[in-house]
Amino acid sequence: MKLFLLLFFRMHLFVVMLFGVACAQEKSGKKLLRIYEDNDFLNMRGHGTDRAYSGGNRLDLFIERARKPFLIPGFVNIPQDSMTFFNQWGAMQMVFTPSNIADPYFQPHDYFYSGSLFLTHSSYAYNRSRNYSFQTELQAGIRGPYAFGRETQTWVHRMLAYRLPKGWDHQLKTAPVLNLNFTFEKQVAAVGSWLELIAGTKLRMGTFENGISVYPLLRIGIMAPYFSGFINQYSGGRVVAGKKRKMQAYLVISPEAKWMLTNAMLQTNGLLKRKEIKPISDAYANTEANSYNRQNIIRHFIFSVNYGAVISTGKFAISYMQNTSTEMRKNTYSHEFGNISLYFTL
Repeated sequence: MKLFLLLFFRMHLFVVMLFGVACAQEKSGKKLLRIYEDNDFLNMRGHGTDRAYSGGNRLDLFIERARKPFLIPGFVNIPQDSMTFFNQWGAMQMVFTPSNIADPYFQPHDYFYSGSLFLTHSSYAYNRSRNYSFQTELQAGIRGPYAFGRETQTWVHRMLAYRLPKGWDHQLKTAPVLNLNFTFEKQVAAVGSWLELIAGTKLRMGTFENGISVYPLLRIGIMAPYFSGFINQYSGGRVVAGKKRKMQAYLVISPEAKWMLTNAMLQTNGLLKRKEIKPISDAYANTEANSYNRQNIIRHFIFSVNYGAVISTGKFAISYMQNTSTEMRKNTYSHEFGNISLYFTL
């Protein structure tokens, strides 16, 4: 049964690819395939972990559009001849765990075992003359056992001969993932074609996350202009300042301040049964009821920084980003994870 569930999870990625290719049959331009892996074992300081946001994997297909997608509101398409539009189709799985995955009991003082699996569809609009972009993103899927977080993490740990997680019986229960997110970015400064400073904000609304974040984005190096479009950011051989360049290589730094009202990966939403709560030890001071009451206490203000590098040549690009964040649940701990992404221009 577990093998079947694992194969089902792996197959959904190929289904998304086929669906994206089918969508590309409409009149469209360049396409970009992204393979994306988050993991907190990836750490530039060499101190990998296996806790909190333990990992995520994602597959996306980006398609350049000749016309404005329906998810982009009308006020962003003026002037039309300066706009570049993209659609994105993808799927993602996310996994959270406590720090002690060898403990089979419920751990109310730590992050929960939690998995989510969802499809994403986004529309992007980039304005080259006014240097701004707008993105609308839809997320739809499920949180809970049918997200196959247990199966995926157990399989990976077996492959690596690493300790197996034993607390997945206490994972957060089934709940829908349905979110609508909006992102707006605007260039505030630039030095030639080698430095860009961009300001951005993102609004999240739905059953998955509710909150807003603001961030600056600094890019330094040999690169195509940010607002020439998403695909151009990861494609070599593009025309920059009238010259044909065979590669791009640049650094990215982006601190972020986030205010979160709710987060379904960190809160029970009343779906964790009281009878499933088991104390870690007799020394644990809180009663069972008090432990349960602490479950929904998240940090509403979170600060993080993303930093890393992108290298692209021809039709291939690779990026590595490191994320460092303050604690997301009260009385827990800060966290770091790395991301490796591969990009293939089709």
